[in-house]
Amino acid sequence: VQAKAALDKLRQGNGGGGGGGNGGGGSSNFLEFRNDYFSNQCIDVKDSQTFDGNYVQRESCNGSESQQWWHEGGTNYLRSALDINKCLVPSGGIIARGALLIVNTCFENDDRFKFNRYTDGSIRPALNTGLCVGPSWYTTIEGKPVIELRDCYGSHQQWTWS
Repeated sequence: VQAKAALDKLRQGNGGGGGGGNGGGGSSNFLEFRNDYFSNQCIDVKDSQTFDGNYVQRESCNGSESQQWWHEGGTNYLRSALDINKCLVPSGGIIARGALLIVNTCFENDDRFKFNRYTDGSIRPALNTGLCVGPSWYTTIEGKPVIELRDCYGSHQQWTWS
């Protein structure tokens, strides 16, 4: 009930600040990460299922809750609109090149869940700013490219927050 009330408050735009990193926004509303390289592609929770360990993928933007994220001010957690108790995190909590991103129950004060947004459009884990969030060129699950951490090097790792 408490999580539902907080989610309703956020959707009304009264939930506090977002942003972070080197140029994050200030809105608390849930917004989409639209990929600048693959037009009209967003970070999407696979099959809208929020069980711990479910992958995020690149999917056509459609405005659904599975593509809505809140960059929470203060923690820099990326929380899912499907369930604000679920956050984006590398699989196994390992911040490394090639780590696939999943949704998982958010752990308090855990730097593995922290992501910064940068003015160049990149999203980077706080524990390794040399890595960027981007769609995989090779790894797919059921035909959909998953989102992973890779060395920062291209426009396919740039996202527009809208």
